[in-house]
Amino acid sequence: MLLLNKASSNDMYVVCDDVITIASPVYLWRFVNSVTREQYLIEISNQAEQIGSYDLFELVLPTDLDLQEGEHTYEIYQSPLTGDVDFENMLELANGVARVIATFTDNESYEPTGEDTTYRG
Repeated sequence: MLLLNKASSNDMYVVCDDVITIASPVYLWRFVNSVTREQYLIEISNQAEQIGSYDLFELVLPTDLDLQEGEHTYEIYQSPLTGDVDFENMLELANGVARVIATFTDNESYEPTGEDTTYRG
């Protein structure tokens, strides 16, 4: 599962290189909201092309893509051409689930509200 933080740059580590069949493919990502079934398509470059054990993709939310909070399924496809969104005729390289969460702020102070009480059953 990919955990994506809203209003943040997210590094997504996925293995695709063991499946690709063309040199230097364009990676088309397809996100589908699990509740609304709304679909989002985006091309994302592989940041770790020289590393054989994993592929690294960076997604900045909501700048690159405005994904709603919640759960999404994702598929990654290879394409020889930039701008091609006909994923039904592309080879699927990987798939999974991504959860988009809101950005959390740390509570910097804590003040007790009363005395601690221990209850014994």
